[in-house]
Amino acid sequence: MGKKYISLSVRFVIILALCTIIPMAVLSFLFLNYERKKALEQYIEQSEASMNISVKNIEHYINTSVSSVRNVYVDSNVLNMLSSSSPQDFLSRDLEKPQEIFSFMQSIYTVTPDAVQIRLISHRLNKSFLLITETLQKSLLSVGVSELDLPSFSSPTDVYIEPTHSRHTYGHTIAYYSQPDNSQKVFTIWLPIFKLDVSRNLLGILSIDMPISFIETNCRFSYNTSESILVSDDMGNVIASTDSDDNGQDIRDPLLVDFIAQPSDTFSWKVSDTQLYLKYAFSPSYLQWQLLRAVPIESVYEGVNTQLIFLMGVFAAGVFLAISLNSITVAHFTKPLRKAAAYMRDVRTSQAGTSLQLSDYIRYKGNDELKILFHSLEEMMDSIENHTLREYRLKLLNQSTLLKMFQAQINPHFIYNTLQCLATNALKSHDVDQYDYISSLGQMMQYAMDLSHPLAALSDELTYAIHYFNLQKMRFKSAGTLCFGEDLPMAYQIPKMTLQPIIENSIYHGRILEKDQGWIRILVSETDTCLSILVEDNGVPIAPEAKQSLDDSFASIKKAFLENLPDSYVFSEMPSPYSLTASSHIGIENVYKRILLNFGPQCTMELFPNSFDGTTVKIVMIPSMYDLPGEQTDESTDC
Repeated sequence: MGKKYISLSVRFVIILALCTIIPMAVLSFLFLNYERKKALEQYIEQSEASMNISVKNIEHYINTSVSSVRNVYVDSNVLNMLSSSSPQDFLSRDLEKPQEIFSFMQSIYTVTPDAVQIRLISHRLNKSFLLITETLQKSLLSVGVSELDLPSFSSPTDVYIEPTHSRHTYGHTIAYYSQPDNSQKVFTIWLPIFKLDVSRNLLGILSIDMPISFIETNCRFSYNTSESILVSDDMGNVIASTDSDDNGQDIRDPLLVDFIAQPSDTFSWKVSDTQLYLKYAFSPSYLQWQLLRAVPIESVYEGVNTQLIFLMGVFAAGVFLAISLNSITVAHFTKPLRKAAAYMRDVRTSQAGTSLQLSDYIRYKGNDELKILFHSLEEMMDSIENHTLREYRLKLLNQSTLLKMFQAQINPHFIYNTLQCLATNALKSHDVDQYDYISSLGQMMQYAMDLSHPLAALSDELTYAIHYFNLQKMRFKSAGTLCFGEDLPMAYQIPKMTLQPIIENSIYHGRILEKDQGWIRILVSETDTCLSILVEDNGVPIAPEAKQSLDDSFASIKKAFLENLPDSYVFSEMPSPYSLTASSHIGIENVYKRILLNFGPQCTMELFPNSFDGTTVKIVMIPSMYDLPGEQTDESTDC
């Protein structure tokens, strides 16, 4: 089964489409990778800046809170009360001293307005002071400090951050209107108050409960809802998170846990298959926190993807438009080719065949390669038509010759047997000359009646010419001679019955056998491209009128051959190779016709007077031209 037919127009459009789509797809892929990389770099850069702002805000707020607590060391009244008063003395004088403690705590609240409650525990007084900042309610509770679970401190500069936990009142009784929301999550800043002397006794511990909303407020101002923001300590506890369920819990994302555990600079980042993780470390030594940010990687590329979708839409529309325009253009330029293909199909299938004209199918007005192609195709088809016609005419000629030979033939076996009897009788009578004449006639008839081969070797033609010349010598009782040149190409194929009509012309028109020393000489020369035959005699020079007549006849014959005019290019009369009678110049003309039929229009034939007072016939045959008759010129070739 043959391959499926695909139109050249369709192939062109497909190739053009692929040549457009593939480079654009590759460029789009490279553009996407470049833009994604660029978007990631910009996002990381912007994130570093925004996270730095958030961290610095939180650090500043907490450092301010710590500094406000340490102002106790410049408040001698509060410090003296915590260091020198006894529990009994502290509660005397109308609660004046407790009020000074609460005033100090309110000053801390003034600096840290986000604090929900402030608590001071006095080791010497065994008292717990609590200030509820929302309502400024104050509560004083006697406690056994040694029984409380409090952080331990060794230096006035120590700071302890208690991880996120639920808010509670530490055992204080609070009025109903100041009851805290126990579901509220807070983290606690614990700071020690030491006696600044040699003893360095711990006087008390102050704690500030900060809501985690304070952290969320400082972290959310530059983030979108698709991100996860959290602050964790170095143990992996979540201090504050955008997901309220994570507050106070351990980090659940194992990739994020590994990322936190990796040592890094202040800012670092990591990309997984689906997430971008960013980390920014807090700088204070007491604040072992890290601001973490988990971002879906697709949200990072969201702008790039939107841009790419827009560009792909524009590209798809451009490709569709390009394919449409290419289809129209290709259809326009390949229309002549489709018509040429239809012409070739009709040539192959139609009964008219090569006689169809390409110009009936195509009217191409361009001056380009297609014009050259169509012109060459038309010339080629004309050449094929000419070749076909010539082959057909040659076949008709051979059939006509065969028919005429059959018409003239009177039982060849009877003729051969009769001639053999005559030759035998001549030998019995010891008449050798008569025997030679009869044998020559028999061999001539046998050669002439073999019509299966239109071409014969030069040696066979020469033998036939010798027999014919000898019989003519017998008839005219002449001593004329027939001679040949040396080194003749005996195997060379020429049209049958080429030499005999020329020799006959020398005998009847040149009258060489009527002269005392008449002769005919045959010279043959061969080159790589042609064969030249010269038949010279010393009879009578051809008359100028006869020469002009023959030249005109030869020109007319060649013109009819080149123009392929079947009605005009016919034999007026078939040559009579077996006849010994003269026949004007028809035999010479038919020789030229058969040379043209067999070897093409570049072959030439010419008669002219020679220097021996006779006539020369020159024939030039170019066998290589036979297969390309339509491409030849009207010029002759010298051999």
